[in-house]
Amino acid sequence: MGAPHSAEAQILQFPTPLGQQPTVPSLSFGVAAPLSGPQRPFGEQLLNGARAAAYDANQSKAPTDPLFNVRFYDDQGSLGVAPSQAQFIINDTTVAAVIGHLGGRITDLVVPRYGSSLVPQIVPASTYDPITSHGYRTVFRLPTKDSLEGLMHAQYLDLHNRPNKIVVFASDGDYGPEVAQSFVQQATADKVAVTRITVSASKPDYRSAATRGLGEQADFVFFAGALKDLGGVLDLMRSGGYAGAIGASQGFFDADTIARYGAEVEGLVVSSSMPPLNFAPTAFVAKNTFEQQYGPMTPLSAFGYAAAQIIITL
Repeated sequence: MGAPHSAEAQILQFPTPLGQQPTVPSLSFGVAAPLSGPQRPFGEQLLNGARAAAYDANQSKAPTDPLFNVRFYDDQGSLGVAPSQAQFIINDTTVAAVIGHLGGRITDLVVPRYGSSLVPQIVPASTYDPITSHGYRTVFRLPTKDSLEGLMHAQYLDLHNRPNKIVVFASDGDYGPEVAQSFVQQATADKVAVTRITVSASKPDYRSAATRGLGEQADFVFFAGALKDLGGVLDLMRSGGYAGAIGASQGFFDADTIARYGAEVEGLVVSSSMPPLNFAPTAFVAKNTFEQQYGPMTPLSAFGYAAAQIIITL
């Protein structure tokens, strides 16, 4: 699929199921995501999930139900471009709702635009806390927000395998600080000794962070952030002799975690809003159909599919 570069919305119209007339009403919803530039693969995963949900709904709908069309808008993963794309969506009165955007700060920037225009917005992937703090009743988030994730992971440890001392490595980028803060607060409330070590996302010093972490002699290490920002610390902790238990936030919920680190992540517990689809019989048909068309159903694809289902069933 070629990435759209025009500011105009691109429309995906799906074939009319056999036996139905092409004059049935239609309902369109938008997907706003990076569809060009370095973040394009992530935007396409989200879009493909929404496309698959619309297609599946059109194949099984009743004759009098509307056909679902997907319009997609390329925000290029840019704070400068996203507001204009949001305005295109708002100005198009045929768009019933929007799924998007991906980046936390980008999504937070455009939430007031959608909210004040009463355009329903489903946030499919961002866990950035401020997004749902504006008070708009038309904004809905699918994944767990950062602060709740950190709190729940700490509570899980307290219930299942309470450590004596924890080191938290926290990225200072968009994703990580709120996870770490709530994790530390909950662990401290549970009377567990915690040391937080901040790792710069723009200029990381992995060796210094790992040296500090090893010096703490902890029996549990938690990574609050994405694999790309903290994976270097994990490498050095293991090569430096740390053999204890590790946990991580959903930024490590990625096939690359196992592919790149192998035995180093043996026993890793990752918190994630993504359900284990392989163990969900009701999702088998949709997942199988999707993968025949688009390849593996990634978390972003699954969230795009689920977000579209919400719009379709309302």
